[in-house]
Amino acid sequence: MDFEFVGLQDLTDQLYKKHPIWVLYEDPEQDEDILAWGVDLEQAWRLKSENPEGEYYFPYLGSEPPGLVRGTTIYCNVQTAGGAQLTGTLVGGFAFSVFVSGEEYLFNTNMPDYGMKASKELCFALKEREETVFPLLFTPVAQCFSGRVVTHGKYW
Repeated sequence: MDFEFVGLQDLTDQLYKKHPIWVLYEDPEQDEDILAWGVDLEQAWRLKSENPEGEYYFPYLGSEPPGLVRGTTIYCNVQTAGGAQLTGTLVGGFAFSVFVSGEEYLFNTNMPDYGMKASKELCFALKEREETVFPLLFTPVAQCFSGRVVTHGKYW
């Protein structure tokens, strides 16, 4: 079983392709689920890479959809309004990101000024106008979310 604890900065497009759902470790109560997946928890903690935030994410190995709460990131196929096919993530119920050429463009619906800046950067990277990028259609890759779709339009 391929289980590890990683920092937020390590959650890349490539790592999401291995495991489409990652969860922030926040409480020892999560140990019960992790152990139920057959994980050697002590070894996983020993092998973790240190990170400046001291926060660690782990791959979700369950078969039921996890709650969309802070700290849950879900890898998705993303389609722009103009039909371009990208990848990205849904983060909790309030944030999302899009990957383009190895760069991640982050959006948070609670931070409209940040979204406006990220939108300009994303559109520049895609060489598109906002009208042909938004709304974005997110389709989760994980089987436990089969058939579900989330749309994110401009919120700034």
